[in-house]
Amino acid sequence: MKHLLSLIIALCAVTSWASPVTVKGRINGNSQQVHIMVGTQGNNFETVTIDTATNTFSHIIDINTPDAAYMHISSKTLPRKELSLPVFIPAKAPAITVNINASNNAGNIITATCSDPNSQAIASYINDFLPRLFSSRKPLQYILPAITSGADSISMTMKNRDAIDFLQYYAHLNRAMTTSKFRYSLIRVPTEALVGCMSAQDLVMMPGLKYFRQATAPLVIQEIAIGSNLESRLNRVKAAVADTALVAIIEQQLTEQERIDSYSRVGGEMPDVSIIDPQGNEHRLSEFKGRYVYIDMWASWCGPCNQEIPYLKELEKTLGNDQVVFVSISIDEDADAWKAAIKRHNLTGNQFLGNETLATLLNVQGIPRFLIYDKEGRLLYPEAPRPSSGMEIRHILNSLK
Repeated sequence: MKHLLSLIIALCAVTSWASPVTVKGRINGNSQQVHIMVGTQGNNFETVTIDTATNTFSHIIDINTPDAAYMHISSKTLPRKELSLPVFIPAKAPAITVNINASNNAGNIITATCSDPNSQAIASYINDFLPRLFSSRKPLQYILPAITSGADSISMTMKNRDAIDFLQYYAHLNRAMTTSKFRYSLIRVPTEALVGCMSAQDLVMMPGLKYFRQATAPLVIQEIAIGSNLESRLNRVKAAVADTALVAIIEQQLTEQERIDSYSRVGGEMPDVSIIDPQGNEHRLSEFKGRYVYIDMWASWCGPCNQEIPYLKELEKTLGNDQVVFVSISIDEDADAWKAAIKRHNLTGNQFLGNETLATLLNVQGIPRFLIYDKEGRLLYPEAPRPSSGMEIRHILNSLK
């Protein structure tokens, strides 16, 4: 379900004037144990203040309507204690009411109801229909077409044209992304399941695109932005996509990906970003140029990372190749947790705290991650063997002269 939530969050604002809209409602249950956050695309989520005396809340957001706000509701007292709720706000609506049920008598789940029937229809499709569909264990030839046919049935009960466009686009984009995910996973998608599934080229022609530019961009890049270099990829996008706002988003993403690739591919230059030692001093990876560098990207909370530590310590101690230097870089957000792990594992040598920028530039999708740089600071092994691989990593490191 993660891709569903990512798709909901990745809403792109309509090009129009932002106006204040009040999101308000009442809570059925222990409001002192409920936490609400609300936000829109391009804005940080804000915590909503709850009047615990009346179990009500009222929060003003600036939003380009028509569009959707996004609410995240959680409770400390319920086992199934979170709800991610899209709230579609019609054009020029001054307020919208969302009533929340966070009572133990409601099946130990959080539910919410929107006052606007069109908004409620969208919320029901995303938070009720789709979860039931994906958990039904029915074959793909049923599930994939049902993603859009379910939205078609629900949209027939709706009156607001903007809300219908929103729901229709969400459904078709969801189906296209789900189909692409199965194909990428090498799962065979039956031919009959592909009937009615829109391509990226089809999607960018739909009126609902304006709500989902950010979420649509990766699919356009995957299907349309094909080429040997950045310029050719952008030219293909510009020839196929008329929406200039979407083209701008894609250009930004392609440019950023090109920058990341320049660091994360074989031969890529060592990123010149700061790393911090346990004493708080700033360093640069470039300090290690002149020797081969075996880098361990890890974190104190990562179980597999901690399992590699004894092997890493033994490898560093017994390798016997002074042309190789070992560098461990934690991606911990909590510096104290990192320092505690250093002490707990009795770590010595080159221990540093990195940052999100370094992990992004090296295209670190998971940890532990090991890399090897040559003496000039060029990437030799983007995915080097782990210390626990034994002779495999020893053979590589001992061959570096």
